[in-house]
Amino acid sequence: MNKAAQMFHQILDETPESLKTEIDLSFAVADRIDALLKRKGMTQKELARLTHTSEAAVCKWLSGTHNFTFSTIGKISAALGAPIINVPTFAYSEVAETAPTMVAEDGAEYGE
Repeated sequence: MNKAAQMFHQILDETPESLKTEIDLSFAVADRIDALLKRKGMTQKELARLTHTSEAAVCKWLSGTHNFTFSTIGKISAALGAPIINVPTFAYSEVAETAPTMVAEDGAEYGE
């Protein structure tokens, strides 16, 4: 293994799991937005218009490096007519009794 690869692996090993998870989530959201744009045949310009933001902001969303707020996620979901993220909802009493089972878009179930 060359020196650059060794350094990369060392940095990766030292990166906190929470940061790795944050990065994975950010790229997953960007990928979902991009997939919905393509599925609907929409441009970034159209999404910017529908969300009352700039094309530069949409470009940043799609870069995978944007720190999304729920407000932004809500605006994008409404503009695209589809959820960007899916979080199971349930009554408070259910929280104490069971852990939620989540279903991915492909139908695969996963839990906490």
